[in-house]
Amino acid sequence: MSKKLNSALSIALGAVLIIISVALKNAMGAYFWIPLVIGLCITVFSAAEFAGLWKKSRGKDADTPDNAEAVAPKPLPEYRRKSCIMTRPEIDAFRLLKELFGDKYEIFPQAALHTVIDKLTQNSYRNELFRVVDFVIADKSTFAPLILIELDDSSHQRADRADRDRKVREICARAGLPLIGFTPAEFRDAGYVKTNIKRHMLKR
Repeated sequence: MSKKLNSALSIALGAVLIIISVALKNAMGAYFWIPLVIGLCITVFSAAEFAGLWKKSRGKDADTPDNAEAVAPKPLPEYRRKSCIMTRPEIDAFRLLKELFGDKYEIFPQAALHTVIDKLTQNSYRNELFRVVDFVIADKSTFAPLILIELDDSSHQRADRADRDRKVREICARAGLPLIGFTPAEFRDAGYVKTNIKRHMLKR
């Protein structure tokens, strides 16, 4: 039996006691007040309990059907595996770098700055080192980074990307790690790419 039903029955019982005590007042004499007080107490306390249970149940109802949208959990984000880690121009540039330097050096695509640069001060704040550069050429035996290379496509002309490029160049300059960029058209000139990389690359 539910608590609300119990409270309702208690209210009814208290009311019955009150009615009986009033109706039999003359017959009971001076003792009629005993069932009257008992009935009043039962009625008052049961009514208070019933009101609390009713209010509580109404609060639960408000959280379910009407406000279901407000309390419903947010859907989890969806993810999908990329078909390739590089764009078509990046693939062409990577293949050229492998052809030009792959016999003497290691070439890594899509490298975050924190993999090639350490922050020596305020190193609890390293968000800027999560920026990614297109290619790293590293020593084949020690894997020490020797130069970073960016493919300067049309996306680098955006204002937000220009600010990002400026910050990356500043970080690389402070770290003493060369960073150079080529447009997709320049990457089609193997001699030009090789000459400029060798000119700026750190000695092993």
